[in-house]
Amino acid sequence: MRPTACLVIGILFLAASGMPEAQLQESAWPMFHRDLQHTGRCDAIGPDMPSLNWCYPIGATVMASPTIDADGTVYIGAEDGEFFAINSNGTLKWNHQISTGSYPYIRGAAAIDVDNIIYIGQWDTQKAYAFYPDGTPKWSSVPTGAISFSGPAVGSDGTIYVLGCGLTRGLSALNPEDGSSKWRITTGSSPSAWNEGSPAMGHDGRIYFGSGDAHIYCADTSGTVVWAYPTVGQITRGPAVGFDGTIYAGSGDAVDYNFYALNPDGTLKWTLAGGNRFWSAPAIGEDGTIYVGCDDQSLYAIEDCTTYGQVKWTFPTCGYMSSSPAIDGDGTIYVGSHNARMYAINPDGTLKWQYTTGGMIDSSPAIGADGTIYFGSRDGLLYALGPGPAGIRMDPYNTAGLPLQVHSNPVCGPLQLQLSGQTQQEYEVLLYDITGRAVSRRRGAMPQGSLDLSIPTEGRAPGVYFVRARVGGLHSVQKITILR
Repeated sequence: MRPTACLVIGILFLAASGMPEAQLQESAWPMFHRDLQHTGRCDAIGPDMPSLNWCYPIGATVMASPTIDADGTVYIGAEDGEFFAINSNGTLKWNHQISTGSYPYIRGAAAIDVDNIIYIGQWDTQKAYAFYPDGTPKWSSVPTGAISFSGPAVGSDGTIYVLGCGLTRGLSALNPEDGSSKWRITTGSSPSAWNEGSPAMGHDGRIYFGSGDAHIYCADTSGTVVWAYPTVGQITRGPAVGFDGTIYAGSGDAVDYNFYALNPDGTLKWTLAGGNRFWSAPAIGEDGTIYVGCDDQSLYAIEDCTTYGQVKWTFPTCGYMSSSPAIDGDGTIYVGSHNARMYAINPDGTLKWQYTTGGMIDSSPAIGADGTIYFGSRDGLLYALGPGPAGIRMDPYNTAGLPLQVHSNPVCGPLQLQLSGQTQQEYEVLLYDITGRAVSRRRGAMPQGSLDLSIPTEGRAPGVYFVRARVGGLHSVQKITILR
C-alpha cells in the first residue's frame, strides 16, 4: 500500500521546510542507504541485463559500501586502511592512507555534505575523518570508539553523527568545522557491546540507532535519550525509518532471530521471527515493503500489517548476507551475498539477474544517477555494473513479431526450440547467461514455415538464461531456467 495523501503531503512539507536532510548533499547516493531514513531507495533505474562497465583494483579486501557525490565520484574504503575516490569512468581521483595499524579496517560508508566535504570512520584510530573534495584532509575527530560498519550521518545543522564500539562506545555528535565533540551517548556495559550500524534520522530530526547492548535507542539533537527499547539480543546493524515513522531493525544476535518494528514513541509495534540472525540493515520500498537479509541465506520481503509483520516472500541467495539491499526506481532490489554474487531481484521475489565476483560480498550496493550499480567485493575490486547488450531486455517474454516456442521450460536436457517464419531468411539463435554473455550461437537458413532446433545444455551451470532468436527484422527473447 502506498502512503496516504495526507502522509505524502506531510513528507513533502518536511522536505520543503529543510528538515533533517538539508545539509546532506543532493546526489545519487550521498550516504549509507542513500538517505537519513535509510530507505535504500532511489529513482534511478538499474540495468535490465548487467554488463561490467569497469572494475577498479583497490588492492585489498573491500567490505565497505560505496557512496556517490554530485559529480559521480565514488568513495569507498578498504581493509588496509586506504580510502579511495574513484571517478565515474573507473579512474583514480585520489586516495588517502588513513591507518597502517594492526586493525586498519574501513568498513562503513562515507557521507557527503552540501559543501562536498566527505566524512568517513575508521576502526583502530577510533576516529572519524573529513576530506575536502580534492582529497586534502580537513580534520580527524576526537575518539568516538572503533567505527566498524557504521557510516556517518549529516544532520540538518551539519552535525556529524557516528556510532562507535569498544571502550568509547556510543553515539557521538561532532562539530563539522573541526571534528570536536558536541556530546556523546555511551551505550553498553562492556567493550564487547558492539555498535556496528549507521544511525538513522526521522523526519522529525530524532536519531535512531541500535546497539550491541541489546537496545534500540532514540535520541534528540541535544544528546538526550528519548527512549531505549530493550531487545532480546544485540542490534548490530542500523535501523530504517518508515513513511509513518515506524522504526525497523533486525537482531544480529546468535540467540535472537527477531525483526523489530517500533512505534515512534518507543513502544513495540510487532516482531517477526526469522530463520537466523539479521546481519543486514533493512531497506524500504515505495509501497512500504521492508527488505532485509538474513543469515538463513535468504532475502526477506516483509509487509507491515500495522499490528503484525507478514513475510510476503523470501529469496534464496545461497550465502550469508551482511550486505544491505538497495532499491531502484522500478522496485528492483539489489543485494550481495557471501556466495560472491550480486543479485537483482524483481519486486515479486523472482530473480532478475545475478553477477558473480571473485570474493564474498559484504558491501551494500549504491545506485548511480544513471542506474549504474556500484559495490565492493572481498576479491579487492570495486565494481560498476551498467546495461548489458543493447536491445536485449530481461523481460520473461519480449517479442517483436517472431513466434518462438520453448518446449519443457525449465530445461532438464537439451533446449528444444521452434521458430516460425513466412519466408526463407537467415536466422540466428543466441543463448545468454544471466550476466549477458552469449554462451551458444546458431546461424543458418530459415525454411518457410517452421524450424525445430535442439541446443545442448551439457556443461551449463544451472540457473536463469535468455534465448534470443532473430529472423530478418523480427526477434523474440524468452527467459528459461536450466536445471540439473
